[in-house]
Amino acid sequence: MKKLAEFLCALRFLTTFPLGKPRKWDEGEFSRSVLWYPVAGILIGLTVAAAYGLLNLLFPPTVCALLAVVCWTIVTGGLHLDGVSDCADGFFYAGSKEARLKIMKDVHHGTYGLLALFFTLLLKAAAISNLTVTQAFYVLPLAAALGRLGVLVQLRLPLLSKNGLAASLKSALPRHAFLKAAIIPIILALVGLLTGIILFLVAAIGWYLIGKFALKHINGVNGDVLGLTIEWTELLGLLAFSAMNSFVGAL
Repeated sequence: MKKLAEFLCALRFLTTFPLGKPRKWDEGEFSRSVLWYPVAGILIGLTVAAAYGLLNLLFPPTVCALLAVVCWTIVTGGLHLDGVSDCADGFFYAGSKEARLKIMKDVHHGTYGLLALFFTLLLKAAAISNLTVTQAFYVLPLAAALGRLGVLVQLRLPLLSKNGLAASLKSALPRHAFLKAAIIPIILALVGLLTGIILFLVAAIGWYLIGKFALKHINGVNGDVLGLTIEWTELLGLLAFSAMNSFVGAL
């Protein structure tokens, strides 16, 4: 029952699935639920893939892809998109690190943030439009799982605050949390043979670069960086698969 409660906690936080409210707040449970993030990602990806398949019965590929991204945003409640916007506004500001953090905390979105949101969603839709329905049922769950596995990678870096979202997520994580959470995504990647392995490696490069960028520009990780990691890992996976599809088609 404890594992089930942690899994449901992950789904409640990461999705808009109608699961009801928990009986009480438990920070330890909230932290341990991170181990289930990749599994939650798989369910999110399968939901979007199913919507994409149904949409393909009615609309041309471009419209299907755009509506699939809308579905993706609804299923996740747009939870991570704020991180994309805040990080873009903060990271690309030319001032001090303190000023960057102040900008990231501002509820208003700047030019960099709006552009980052626009191109993230646009590129996701463009990449999805090149997927067959069969491919979508593999690529979307894997990309979503790897995006959320990236949260565990970033939580190993220094945190910006002892009281923020990232701190709550890290507070009760068990030892070797990444290895435990990575088992299912690794199996899923291996199912796709070379394709899955490449997508996993691309995700790992994305985790590293985002983490390094965060350390350089704001000296650590916060909830916004975690959201950025999820969104851009998903995007990198979709773009990598599109590139592989184009390469194979050109042969």
